[in-house]
Amino acid sequence: HNGVNVRLMKEKAEREGRIPTPEDEIAVQWPSRKDCPMCWDDGGKFDPTNIFLFLRLTYWPDDIFSDNIRKDLLASDLHLRRQRAFRNRNVVLIGILLLA
Repeated sequence: HNGVNVRLMKEKAEREGRIPTPEDEIAVQWPSRKDCPMCWDDGGKFDPTNIFLFLRLTYWPDDIFSDNIRKDLLASDLHLRRQRAFRNRNVVLIGILLLA
């Protein structure tokens, strides 16, 4: 799926006479880093386990298996660290806006 998205993006860029950037590649991949930050590792590679969990929660959100996944994710150390990092980033952004 993502391989096709990246290939189509590159073909479009070629038709438009431009060179695609790494950010262009990231932008066409699913799930996005915004929708599922846990689906991507720090090196920009998919985490297959978290991709499975994301797909499960997206397409079968109301079954008992998905309820258990949700509980486990919310209690996970990685979720808590990323949540703190996101909160800290927002605090910095708000501080920058207030100083401007």
